[in-house]
Amino acid sequence: MNDLTKLISSEMNPFEKKGKIFILDIDDRVHRSLKFLQDDYSNYEILKTANEFVDWCQTDATRSDFQTLSKVGMYPNTESEIELDYAIKHALIGSYKSAYGNLRRALELIVVFIYFMHEKIAKEKAISWLSAKNDTPSFSRTLKKIKLYERFSEIENKFEWSNQVQQLFWELSDFGHNKGQKNGYRDLNKLNFHASHTFVPNLNFETLESFANFYIKTVKEIVTLLALYNPKILLGLPIDEKFGLNPPFSGFFYEGQAEIVFKLIPENYQEHFKMLRDNDQENKDIIEWFESMPDLTEEQIREQVKEQDKFFEQMKSDT
Repeated sequence: MNDLTKLISSEMNPFEKKGKIFILDIDDRVHRSLKFLQDDYSNYEILKTANEFVDWCQTDATRSDFQTLSKVGMYPNTESEIELDYAIKHALIGSYKSAYGNLRRALELIVVFIYFMHEKIAKEKAISWLSAKNDTPSFSRTLKKIKLYERFSEIENKFEWSNQVQQLFWELSDFGHNKGQKNGYRDLNKLNFHASHTFVPNLNFETLESFANFYIKTVKEIVTLLALYNPKILLGLPIDEKFGLNPPFSGFFYEGQAEIVFKLIPENYQEHFKMLRDNDQENKDIIEWFESMPDLTEEQIREQVKEQDKFFEQMKSDT
Protein backbone atom coordinates (compact mmCIF):
# COMPACT_ATOMS: atom_id res chain seq x y z
CA MET A 1 0.00 0.00 0.00
CA ASN A 2 1.59 3.31 -1.08
CA ASP A 3 1.38 6.62 0.83
CA LEU A 4 -1.50 7.98 -1.25
CA THR A 5 -3.59 4.86 -0.75
CA LYS A 6 -2.93 5.02 3.00
CA LEU A 7 -4.07 8.64 3.11
CA ILE A 8 -7.21 7.94 1.11
CA SER A 9 -8.22 5.02 3.31
CA SER A 10 -7.36 6.74 6.60
CA GLU A 11 -9.93 8.05 9.10
CA MET A 12 -8.14 11.36 9.72
CA ASN A 13 -9.88 14.74 9.91
CA PRO A 14 -11.02 15.72 6.35
CA PHE A 15 -9.10 19.00 6.47
CA GLU A 16 -5.96 17.22 7.56
CA LYS A 17 -6.46 14.67 4.79
CA LYS A 18 -6.74 17.42 2.17
CA GLY A 19 -3.59 19.03 3.52
CA LYS A 20 -1.63 15.77 3.62
CA ILE A 21 -2.65 14.88 0.07
CA PHE A 22 -1.73 18.37 -1.14
CA ILE A 23 1.82 18.19 0.23
CA LEU A 24 2.34 14.54 -0.72
CA ASP A 25 5.56 14.23 -2.77
CA ILE A 26 5.95 18.02 -2.75
CA ASP A 27 9.77 17.80 -2.78
CA ASP A 28 9.58 15.58 -5.83
CA ARG A 29 7.29 18.06 -7.58
CA VAL A 30 9.75 20.89 -6.94
CA HIS A 31 12.65 18.74 -8.17
CA ARG A 32 10.83 17.75 -11.38
CA SER A 33 9.76 21.34 -12.07
CA LEU A 34 13.30 22.63 -11.60
CA LYS A 35 14.69 19.91 -13.82
CA PHE A 36 12.24 20.82 -16.57
CA LEU A 37 13.11 24.52 -16.38
CA GLN A 38 16.86 23.90 -16.32
CA ASP A 39 16.97 21.18 -18.99
CA ASP A 40 14.05 21.84 -21.31
CA TYR A 41 12.90 25.45 -20.98
CA SER A 42 14.47 27.50 -23.76
CA ASN A 43 14.26 30.85 -21.94
CA TYR A 44 15.81 29.66 -18.68
CA GLU A 45 18.66 32.21 -18.69
CA ILE A 46 16.35 35.22 -19.04
CA LEU A 47 14.04 33.64 -16.43
CA LYS A 48 16.99 33.63 -14.02
CA THR A 49 17.76 37.26 -14.88
CA ALA A 50 14.14 38.26 -14.22
CA ASN A 51 14.24 36.50 -10.87
CA GLU A 52 17.57 38.19 -10.11
CA PHE A 53 15.94 41.60 -10.62
CA VAL A 54 13.13 40.69 -8.23
CA ASP A 55 15.51 39.36 -5.58
CA TRP A 56 18.22 42.03 -5.76
CA CYS A 57 16.86 45.15 -7.44
CA GLN A 58 13.12 45.69 -7.27
CA THR A 59 12.73 47.20 -3.80
CA ASP A 60 15.85 49.34 -4.30
CA ALA A 61 14.16 50.99 -7.30
CA THR A 62 11.83 52.91 -4.95
CA ARG A 63 12.80 56.54 -4.57
CA SER A 64 13.63 57.38 -0.97
CA ASP A 65 12.40 60.97 -1.27
CA PHE A 66 9.82 62.70 0.90
CA GLN A 67 7.02 62.42 -1.65
CA THR A 68 7.37 58.65 -1.88
CA LEU A 69 7.92 57.96 1.81
CA SER A 70 5.09 60.24 2.93
CA LYS A 71 2.55 58.66 0.57
CA VAL A 72 2.90 54.88 0.37
CA GLY A 73 6.54 54.29 1.21
CA MET A 74 8.10 50.99 0.24
CA TYR A 75 4.92 48.91 0.58
CA PRO A 76 3.78 48.54 -3.07
CA ASN A 77 7.23 47.58 -4.33
CA THR A 78 8.02 45.19 -1.50
CA GLU A 79 4.55 43.62 -1.75
CA SER A 80 4.99 43.21 -5.50
CA GLU A 81 8.33 41.54 -4.83
CA ILE A 82 6.63 39.12 -2.43
CA GLU A 83 3.94 38.35 -5.02
CA LEU A 84 6.60 37.50 -7.60
CA ASP A 85 8.47 35.37 -5.08
CA TYR A 86 5.32 33.39 -4.31
CA ALA A 87 4.52 33.11 -8.01
CA ILE A 88 7.69 31.07 -8.51
CA LYS A 89 7.07 28.96 -5.42
CA HIS A 90 3.48 28.20 -6.39
CA ALA A 91 4.51 27.30 -9.94
CA LEU A 92 7.20 24.88 -8.77
CA ILE A 93 4.69 22.81 -6.77
CA GLY A 94 2.02 22.93 -9.49
CA SER A 95 -0.27 25.59 -7.99
CA TYR A 96 -0.50 27.35 -11.33
CA LYS A 97 -3.74 29.27 -10.76
CA SER A 98 -2.26 30.84 -7.65
CA ALA A 99 0.98 31.59 -9.51
CA TYR A 100 -0.84 33.50 -12.24
CA GLY A 101 -2.77 35.42 -9.58
CA ASN A 102 0.52 36.45 -8.00
CA LEU A 103 1.75 37.83 -11.33
CA ARG A 104 -1.43 39.83 -11.84
CA ARG A 105 -1.24 41.43 -8.42
CA ALA A 106 2.49 42.13 -8.77
CA LEU A 107 1.89 44.13 -11.95
CA GLU A 108 -1.17 45.89 -10.52
CA LEU A 109 0.73 47.02 -7.42
CA ILE A 110 3.42 48.75 -9.47
CA VAL A 111 0.89 50.53 -11.68
CA VAL A 112 -1.04 51.73 -8.61
CA PHE A 113 2.23 52.77 -6.94
CA ILE A 114 3.30 54.95 -9.86
CA TYR A 115 -0.18 56.46 -10.12
CA PHE A 116 -0.04 57.63 -6.50
CA MET A 117 3.49 58.99 -6.88
CA HIS A 118 2.43 61.78 -9.22
CA GLU A 119 2.62 65.17 -7.56
CA LYS A 120 -1.00 65.97 -8.50
CA ILE A 121 -2.34 62.97 -6.58
CA ALA A 122 -3.12 64.12 -3.05
CA LYS A 123 -1.17 62.49 -0.25
CA GLU A 124 -4.44 61.85 1.61
CA LYS A 125 -5.74 59.77 -1.29
CA ALA A 126 -2.64 57.59 -1.28
CA ILE A 127 -2.68 57.17 2.49
CA SER A 128 -6.37 56.22 2.43
CA TRP A 129 -5.55 53.41 0.02
CA LEU A 130 -2.51 52.34 2.04
CA SER A 131 -4.61 52.15 5.21
CA ALA A 132 -7.29 50.10 3.38
CA LYS A 133 -9.94 52.83 3.64
CA ASN A 134 -10.22 53.25 -0.14
CA ASP A 135 -10.47 50.56 -2.82
CA THR A 136 -7.58 49.89 -5.18
CA PRO A 137 -8.00 52.14 -8.23
CA SER A 138 -9.14 50.50 -11.46
CA PHE A 139 -6.14 49.15 -13.38
CA SER A 140 -7.37 50.35 -16.78
CA ARG A 141 -8.32 53.83 -15.63
CA THR A 142 -5.11 54.19 -13.67
CA LEU A 143 -3.00 53.13 -16.65
CA LYS A 144 -4.75 55.71 -18.84
CA LYS A 145 -3.70 58.42 -16.39
CA ILE A 146 -0.14 57.16 -16.03
CA LYS A 147 0.50 57.21 -19.77
CA LEU A 148 0.03 61.00 -19.65
CA TYR A 149 2.72 61.45 -16.98
CA GLU A 150 6.13 62.88 -17.84
CA ARG A 151 8.44 60.26 -19.41
CA PHE A 152 5.52 57.87 -19.80
CA SER A 153 3.89 60.06 -22.48
CA GLU A 154 7.07 59.94 -24.59
CA ILE A 155 7.22 56.17 -24.76
CA GLU A 156 3.45 56.06 -25.26
CA ASN A 157 3.68 58.34 -28.29
CA LYS A 158 6.48 56.24 -29.78
CA PHE A 159 5.32 52.71 -29.03
CA GLU A 160 1.76 52.82 -27.64
CA TRP A 161 3.39 51.19 -24.65
CA SER A 162 0.28 51.11 -22.46
CA ASN A 163 -1.52 48.74 -24.86
CA GLN A 164 1.05 46.02 -24.13
CA VAL A 165 0.74 46.49 -20.37
CA GLN A 166 -3.04 46.40 -20.57
CA GLN A 167 -3.00 43.29 -22.77
CA LEU A 168 -0.72 41.47 -20.32
CA PHE A 169 -3.01 42.39 -17.42
CA TRP A 170 -6.06 41.08 -19.29
CA GLU A 171 -4.29 37.82 -20.13
CA LEU A 172 -3.30 37.31 -16.49
CA SER A 173 -6.85 38.17 -15.42
CA ASP A 174 -8.23 35.42 -17.66
CA PHE A 175 -6.86 32.82 -15.25
CA GLY A 176 -8.37 34.44 -12.18
CA HIS A 177 -11.71 35.02 -13.92
CA ASN A 178 -11.83 31.49 -15.34
CA LYS A 179 -12.18 32.61 -18.93
CA GLY A 180 -13.12 29.26 -20.43
CA GLN A 181 -12.03 25.74 -19.70
CA LYS A 182 -8.42 26.26 -20.76
CA ASN A 183 -7.94 28.69 -17.85
CA GLY A 184 -9.40 26.35 -15.23
CA TYR A 185 -7.71 23.91 -12.87
CA ARG A 186 -8.60 20.80 -14.87
CA ASP A 187 -6.80 21.94 -18.01
CA LEU A 188 -3.96 23.85 -16.33
CA ASN A 189 -3.00 20.87 -14.17
CA LYS A 190 -4.47 18.03 -16.25
CA LEU A 191 -6.25 16.94 -13.08
CA ASN A 192 -7.51 13.38 -13.43
CA PHE A 193 -7.44 11.86 -9.95
CA HIS A 194 -10.12 12.76 -7.42
CA ALA A 195 -10.16 10.86 -4.13
CA SER A 196 -11.55 11.48 -0.65
CA HIS A 197 -13.27 14.62 -1.90
CA THR A 198 -10.04 16.27 -2.98
CA PHE A 199 -7.94 16.44 -6.16
CA VAL A 200 -4.47 14.94 -6.11
CA PRO A 201 -1.85 17.52 -7.24
CA ASN A 202 -0.42 17.05 -10.71
CA LEU A 203 2.32 18.83 -12.65
CA ASN A 204 1.81 19.97 -16.23
CA PHE A 205 5.03 21.15 -17.87
CA GLU A 206 3.15 22.87 -20.70
CA THR A 207 1.53 25.12 -18.10
CA LEU A 208 4.84 25.59 -16.28
CA GLU A 209 6.43 26.76 -19.53
CA SER A 210 3.54 29.15 -20.15
CA PHE A 211 3.83 30.49 -16.59
CA ALA A 212 7.59 31.05 -16.99
CA ASN A 213 6.95 33.06 -20.16
CA PHE A 214 4.34 35.15 -18.34
CA TYR A 215 6.71 35.65 -15.40
CA ILE A 216 9.36 37.06 -17.74
CA LYS A 217 6.83 39.33 -19.48
CA THR A 218 5.50 40.59 -16.16
CA VAL A 219 8.94 41.39 -14.76
CA LYS A 220 9.92 43.11 -17.99
CA GLU A 221 6.87 45.38 -17.80
CA ILE A 222 7.59 46.10 -14.14
CA VAL A 223 11.20 46.99 -14.99
CA THR A 224 9.95 49.31 -17.73
CA LEU A 225 7.49 50.98 -15.36
CA LEU A 226 10.07 51.45 -12.63
CA ALA A 227 12.71 52.81 -15.03
CA LEU A 228 10.26 55.42 -16.31
CA TYR A 229 9.27 56.33 -12.75
CA ASN A 230 12.88 56.47 -11.55
CA PRO A 231 15.36 56.73 -14.46
CA LYS A 232 18.28 56.78 -12.02
CA ILE A 233 18.12 52.97 -11.97
CA LEU A 234 19.39 53.07 -15.56
CA LEU A 235 22.68 54.44 -14.22
CA GLY A 236 25.35 52.26 -12.69
CA LEU A 237 26.68 54.51 -9.95
CA PRO A 238 29.88 54.23 -7.83
CA ILE A 239 27.91 53.94 -4.59
CA ASP A 240 30.56 52.05 -2.62
CA GLU A 241 33.29 54.51 -3.54
CA LYS A 242 31.23 57.52 -2.43
CA PHE A 243 29.27 56.16 0.54
CA GLY A 244 31.02 53.01 1.72
CA LEU A 245 28.89 51.22 4.33
CA ASN A 246 26.30 54.04 4.46
CA PRO A 247 24.69 54.10 1.00
CA PRO A 248 21.43 55.92 0.23
CA PHE A 249 18.38 54.05 1.54
CA SER A 250 17.07 53.25 -1.96
CA GLY A 251 16.57 54.74 -5.41
CA PHE A 252 20.10 54.28 -6.75
CA PHE A 253 21.59 51.24 -8.51
CA TYR A 254 25.06 49.77 -8.64
CA GLU A 255 26.58 48.98 -12.03
CA GLY A 256 25.53 45.33 -11.85
CA GLN A 257 21.93 46.24 -11.03
CA ALA A 258 21.74 48.68 -13.95
CA GLU A 259 23.05 45.95 -16.25
CA ILE A 260 20.21 43.68 -15.13
CA VAL A 261 17.72 46.45 -15.91
CA PHE A 262 18.96 46.75 -19.49
CA LYS A 263 18.87 42.99 -19.96
CA LEU A 264 15.16 43.10 -19.15
CA ILE A 265 14.12 46.24 -21.02
CA PRO A 266 12.20 44.93 -24.08
CA GLU A 267 14.32 44.97 -27.23
CA ASN A 268 12.16 47.51 -29.06
CA TYR A 269 12.57 49.97 -26.16
CA GLN A 270 16.34 49.66 -25.78
CA GLU A 271 17.38 52.77 -27.72
CA HIS A 272 14.66 54.84 -26.06
CA PHE A 273 15.94 53.93 -22.60
CA LYS A 274 19.57 54.52 -23.53
CA MET A 275 18.57 58.03 -24.59
CA LEU A 276 16.60 58.45 -21.37
CA ARG A 277 19.61 57.32 -19.34
CA ASP A 278 21.95 59.77 -21.07
CA ASN A 279 19.68 62.78 -21.59
CA ASP A 280 17.22 62.91 -18.71
CA GLN A 281 17.94 66.04 -16.67
CA GLU A 282 17.49 64.26 -13.36
CA ASN A 283 20.13 61.72 -14.37
CA LYS A 284 22.50 64.47 -15.45
CA ASP A 285 22.09 66.15 -12.08
CA ILE A 286 22.74 62.87 -10.24
CA ILE A 287 25.90 62.18 -12.23
CA GLU A 288 27.13 65.69 -11.54
CA TRP A 289 26.42 65.21 -7.82
CA PHE A 290 28.33 61.92 -7.68
CA GLU A 291 31.26 63.39 -9.60
CA SER A 292 31.41 66.34 -7.20
CA MET A 293 31.91 64.01 -4.22
CA PRO A 294 35.39 62.69 -3.45
CA ASP A 295 35.87 58.96 -2.98
CA LEU A 296 36.04 57.84 0.61
CA THR A 297 39.55 57.45 1.98
CA GLU A 298 40.76 54.22 3.59
CA GLU A 299 40.66 55.97 6.96
CA GLN A 300 37.01 56.97 6.47
CA ILE A 301 36.11 53.40 5.51
CA ARG A 302 37.89 52.03 8.60
CA GLU A 303 35.95 54.49 10.73
CA GLN A 304 32.68 53.30 9.17
CA VAL A 305 33.63 49.70 9.98
CA LYS A 306 34.31 50.67 13.61
CA GLU A 307 30.96 52.45 13.88
CA GLN A 308 29.17 49.47 12.37
CA ASP A 309 30.88 47.08 14.81
CA LYS A 310 29.83 49.32 17.71
CA PHE A 311 26.25 49.33 16.44
CA PHE A 312 26.09 45.52 16.24
CA GLU A 313 27.68 45.16 19.69
CA GLN A 314 25.08 47.53 21.12
CA MET A 315 22.31 45.50 19.49
CA LYS A 316 23.69 42.31 21.08
CA SER A 317 23.82 43.89 24.52
CA ASP A 318 20.23 45.15 24.17
CA THR A 319 18.81 41.69 23.37
